[in-house]
Amino acid sequence: MKTSYDRKTTAGVVPRVLLAGCMILAGAGLVLGPYAALTTAQPGPSAFKSGETAGKRLNHIDLVVPKVAEDRAFFEKYFGLRRIVDRGDKLVVLTDGAGFALTLSSPEMGTAIDQFQRTGTTTPKAQEAGGLDTKKPVEYPAGFHIGFMQKSREAVDEIYKDLKSGGVAVEQPKEYHGAWTFFVRAPGGYFVEVFHQSRRGDGR
Repeated sequence: MKTSYDRKTTAGVVPRVLLAGCMILAGAGLVLGPYAALTTAQPGPSAFKSGETAGKRLNHIDLVVPKVAEDRAFFEKYFGLRRIVDRGDKLVVLTDGAGFALTLSSPEMGTAIDQFQRTGTTTPKAQEAGGLDTKKPVEYPAGFHIGFMQKSREAVDEIYKDLKSGGVAVEQPKEYHGAWTFFVRAPGGYFVEVFHQSRRGDGR
């Protein structure tokens, strides 16, 4: 059964520009990835009204992972994210349906982004001095993680149970800095936090 996230890639060719991961084109509702002709419909809320937000809005995070397919399956199965861009083992863009996109890139794509930042071109070249080494294992610094906030403690517990029943190594939720939370290591080596933050310190 097709869902509202099953969108066909929009026809057309955009300028040969590489942005770090993907970005939402303002007013057009398109996601631009690091391929010259990559555009696709972006599900999400309507445009913000004037004065509705008090700062810049986080749109996406790009994580470089050893095996894109494994992390994609992890987030689809346990966090309900849906694919809006799929370039196999090179790059995948997932959405939560509320305007945020999680990009999973291969080390090769990370190298392309690094090259664009340093040289302004995406044309493949031999490894340059100071560039990323795609043969080196992907390593995240201690404490690095991304977080999924939930509406209730019960919602946190439900995700924990799903992970546990799926054979994923995960510790039980506990109180941590005023939140009901747990951490789980994703296939790519970084941690994912699932938590509920009490607004008034009353546990709700």
